[in-house]
Amino acid sequence: VLEEHRDIVWSLALTKNDELISGSSHGEMKVWDLHSGICLKDLKEHKKDIISLAIGINNELYSCCWGYLIKIWDMKNFKVLKTFKPHEDLIESMVVGKNGEIITGSTDKTIKIWKVL
Repeated sequence: VLEEHRDIVWSLALTKNDELISGSSHGEMKVWDLHSGICLKDLKEHKKDIISLAIGINNELYSCCWGYLIKIWDMKNFKVLKTFKPHEDLIESMVVGKNGEIITGSTDKTIKIWKVL
């Protein structure tokens, strides 16, 4: 059981290196070693609830918060590569396509496909 979050865990993603990424309320994201259960890193770039996480084809992390923003992370050094706002309303879901495109669904009643890297 992984128990270091202070509030509701909204989203999870698993990297190719068996690191579990968890996103919760208040912009809290954690990187876990799935085998040992140890929290490796706290990622603190978002200010609102992390509602969707996805892993890209090059093991990059995409995080989305209720503040309409998506951040793309380099998982080697845990740095943000890019931040963008793809919708005018809340993003409720996100997946990575087989060619690396980001697909987002929003409360603005649209689904958008993005090539961002």
